[in-house]
Amino acid sequence: MTVSPDDGTVYVVNEADDSVTVIDEATNDPVDPVDTVPVGDDPGGVDVSPDGGSVLSPTPRTTRCR
Repeated sequence: MTVSPDDGTVYVVNEADDSVTVIDEATNDPVDPVDTVPVGDDPGGVDVSPDGGSVLSPTPRTTRCR
């Protein structure tokens, strides 16, 4: 789990369904229309770039981040 540095958005890794859920920190609700994003097999975490423009979730079974 990580929080975007610029807008209070929380990103939570869902290892069981290989996705990341995007949550509005102020309301504790998933963000529409994004809600949940598939990221590939076995997401190992999630991080947000310092400017909040990119969200990365590494997966051990691939050589890329999504």
